[in-house]
Order: sequence, then C-alpha cells, then structure tokens
Amino acid sequence: LTTATLDHSDLASARNIPLVLGSTEMLAALIEDMRVGRAISVGVEQLDGVQIAHTRACATESPLLIASMIVRDEADQIGDCLDSLTGLVDRVEIVDTGSEDDTVEIATDRGASVSTADWTDDFATARNLALERCRDARFVLHVDADERLVVPDPEGFRAELESSDARAMRIQMRNVVDNRVTSEFEAVRVFSTDRTKWVGRVHEYPADLDGSPLPSGRIEGMTIDHLGYDPKIVAAKNKWDRNVSLAEAAYLSDPSFKTRLDLARSLAWRSNEERAFDRFREAAADLTGASDGAAAFVIAHVALSHQIEGDLDRALALADRA
Repeated sequence: LTTATLDHSDLASARNIPLVLGSTEMLAALIEDMRVGRAISVGVEQLDGVQIAHTRACATESPLLIASMIVRDEADQIGDCLDSLTGLVDRVEIVDTGSEDDTVEIATDRGASVSTADWTDDFATARNLALERCRDARFVLHVDADERLVVPDPEGFRAELESSDARAMRIQMRNVVDNRVTSEFEAVRVFSTDRTKWVGRVHEYPADLDGSPLPSGRIEGMTIDHLGYDPKIVAAKNKWDRNVSLAEAAYLSDPSFKTRLDLARSLAWRSNEERAFDRFREAAADLTGASDGAAAFVIAHVALSHQIEGDLDRALALADRA
C-alpha cells in the first residue's frame, strides 16, 4: 500500500488511480493492519496497487454529537424538548412520520433539520432513517419529544464524550409523572454512528450490524426525564394499543426471545395480565439471545405470576434465580 497527497490540480490526471474510500477510523485501521502485516480487520480484501489520495481539502471538523429523533404530532412537546438540547448537540435531525399539527414548523423554527417519511408500523425502520442523517457525526444522541435533557455542564459533558472510546453509553433515565419521579433506570442513549443500526419493530434498541446489542459504558453529566407515562399523554397518544399491535405483529413473524419479551411488556402495560404472564413464561422457557438483565426481568415476572397464583415456594425460587 502506498499513499499519495494530491493537490486539486492533480486530481484530473489521477483518474486512473484506484482509490480506497471510507471513514477516517476505517482507513486508519486498514493502513495499520497492512503496515504491521496483520490480517485485515475491517472487512475488506487485500488489494495490490492501491493508493489513498488525500486532497488536503478535508480539514472540516466533523460534528461530535447529533441528536436524532422521530416524531409525529408532538406540537405540545417538541419545543421544550429541543430547548433542553441547547448548547449540547451540534445539530438535530428529525424524521417526521406524518404530523398533522405544527410539529414540523416548531422544530424548524428552532433550527432542527426535518425530513419526512411514511410510517410503516416499525420503529427501527423510522429510527434508521434518522440515523442515516447523522452518519457524519462521531456520536448520536437518541431522544424523544416527550423527554427533557438535564445537563448542568454541556461543555463538560462534550469534553468527556470526546475523550471516550466507548461504542455506546448508558444515560440515567427518570420517569416523571406530575413532577414526581416514579422510577429510575439506565438506558443506552448515546452511541457511535459507525457500524450501528436500530433493531426491533417496537421496544427497539441500537445494535451492531450483526444485530447484537452494543457494548456500553456509563457516562455522567446527563439525566433524561421521560414524561410520556403521564396518564393524560398515554390516553391522548393511545400508546398501549399501538405498542400491543406492533409487538403482536413482530411476535407472529418471528417468535424469538426479544419479540416474546416485547409483547409481554406491552400486554403488561396494557393491563392484560393473563396474556402478559403467558408470554413471560414462554420467554423464560428459552432465554437464547437474552442478556442477564433481560433474563432477570423475565424470570422475575414469572415469579410474580406464581406469587399471584399462591405458589409462594415456586415464586421465591424464581425470585432467587432472577
């Protein structure tokens, strides 16, 4: 492998030079592997007589962090959400899936980049459309319109993010109803744009290109408040019926651990307790592909079902396992 540095005037005469194109990270890995004689690690074949041409014209700094959103009829929520991103992200990319209110106008007035797409009853498909518009950034921040970011020191958070070599980072999440925190948990909300995609018709998650969940670390300095479980919002959006419908379709087409879990969660949130426990038990019978956390979640709900039935010994044994 040789490298060449070409001026703009040289490019016209360089048309017969085969070029290797790709991200800076990919090319750096390719060059290093070739330099030390390692097997190529970036999924390309060895090519002889290849030059990498650098025009000296690519000094523009890539964005560090872009916020990615999908929305529909969120006029009452999106303004406050976008305001909470001020000073934190380099750009906001939104895919609107058919708003009939002022969502798009409010978003564009606040400087967001908005594109439109048809809704296909598949959250991962919509999120992947938004993700594609963020590929020029190093990291993407996944956020929904019914969420508010709390970042006391945006510059400090960005500095920590810039020094990170993690592929994905978990953020502290809080469900808030009537200004009261009802539950707290962690979720992957910041992840690399390189070799990633969204997976799942409903209860989707960012994954490697092979579909496996991204390895993640934790990053401090950000909390995301989720307002979407407020009963008024749930009733207005009819979220539970929508999620059950999508989860059932995914389950019927592919009865895997994930689709069983997604359907069980959606049914439980819809207060369809009997059907939910049936799916939890089905998921617990085959934990193939489950993380420890997901397996514990499923087994704990099976334990709960035995407790409700009065089989306390079995419930306790399953709770211990979880």
